[in-house]
Parts: sequence; C-alpha cells; structure tokens
Amino acid sequence: MNRAFGITATDDRRGAEAVAIAAEETGYSAIWTNDGVADGVATASWMAEATGLIGVGIGVVACDRMPAGDLAEKIKAVVLPLDRCVIGIGSGFSSNPIADVRAAVGVLRSSFGDEITIAVAAMGPRMCRLAGEISDVVLLNWMTPERIAWARRRISDAARGRSSNPRVASYVRVATGPGAAGRISAEASRYASIPHYASHFSAMGKTPGEVGIAGDFGELETALQEYEEVLDELVVRGVPASGDVQSTLEIVRAASGR
Repeated sequence: MNRAFGITATDDRRGAEAVAIAAEETGYSAIWTNDGVADGVATASWMAEATGLIGVGIGVVACDRMPAGDLAEKIKAVVLPLDRCVIGIGSGFSSNPIADVRAAVGVLRSSFGDEITIAVAAMGPRMCRLAGEISDVVLLNWMTPERIAWARRRISDAARGRSSNPRVASYVRVATGPGAAGRISAEASRYASIPHYASHFSAMGKTPGEVGIAGDFGELETALQEYEEVLDELVVRGVPASGDVQSTLEIVRAASGR
C-alpha cells in the first residue's frame, strides 16, 4: 500500500514546494494536486522540482476545459519528469464524457508513448469500466471503502485481457483539530451542489457529511487503514483549518502513519 498526499492547485509556489518536501521527508509515496482553481501542471512541476524521488500526480485536468493537445504542449513546456509523474484526465462537464475521455487519453498516448502514466477520474459504473480498459491509474473521489470495493469490481471486469490491472487510487478527505467534522461536511456539501456528485452521494446512500475522515492521530490511522485495505494508493486530501501552509503541514504529519 502506498500513502500519498494531495493539495489543491495553487499560485503559491513556495507553499506547494514546502508541502511536497514535507511529504517526501515524512515518507509519503507521492504528492498530488488537482487543476482548475489554479494551474495544476504548474503546481505539479514546482513540487517535482522541489523533490527528488517522490511521485507527483495531477488529478485531474478536465478534458472539456483543456483539450488534450493543449495539455500535452503545456506538459512539454514545464519541468515535469514523466518517469515519476501521473497525468490525470477527467470528463468535467462534458456532454459526451466516455467518448471525450477516451479521445483525450488517445491524444496523450500519441504525444508521449510509453513515457506517460495516465490516470482517469472515475465515479459511476460506465467511467469505472472505461478506466479499467484504458488507464494506468484509476482515480476515485469522495467514496467510502465499500463504494471503492464496488468500483474495483467494475474496473477489474473491464481490465480482463490486459497484461495488468490499472492501479486504483482515491482521494480521501482528512481534517484534524477543532471543527474538523464541520470542515469535512462543508467541503463535501460544496461538491454535492454539483448534480453528478449529488447523484454519487445518493447512490452510496450517504449524506455529504458521512464521507471523509475527521479526528486526531489515533482515529485518523484506524479510519485510513480501512481505506488502505481496498486501495493501491490512498491519497490523503487535507482539509486544513485555514489557508496557511502550516495548517496543511499539520495534516501531512498527522496522517502520515508515523
């Protein structure tokens, strides 16, 4: 099992570098960022430059917002060591999500060949099956351990005939300290305001406040181990008490398993 750490894409280069360095020094296997609020490719490149061995993931770039050809050119323009990076593709708000993600993955394969490791963001059964067919990594989000096991079955079924199954990773929201449960609930509720996430929470039979982990060290570790049992890579996505880097670094330490 690999435990990674994830942050929101940011314009704060020094902050991103500080979290990446701390994650590497603490023993995390990878550092991930998303894309959209800020430039995920730039954030990932800063984290890669600041570290030496840790994996770096971008999870994910929505193909309806950035065409895969433009993404490929952007990757080539920055310092991003592909031998330790995962480039994630998601459907965003595409009206043809399966076809558009399949096409985007094809463009990246054509641009980089075997150099690139591609993740596909999946949530529903159709995207889980597509990810099982074409991705190197399947990136899940806002799931319980039981729902991850459900997704894995669909991914594995679709991957039959491949030489190996894709690795299954998932963001798991984590908060610590006073107000931790409220921060998790607020973050989940923000996602649940988006129709396809609202449907996702409903399909799991969970309210937004019931997905994610809030607590102190012992509670965190017990809950994280439940996720580790069903994942190849658990990506701790910190929900800090404030926007300063120190609040994020507290979660880096608390969720490290050390």
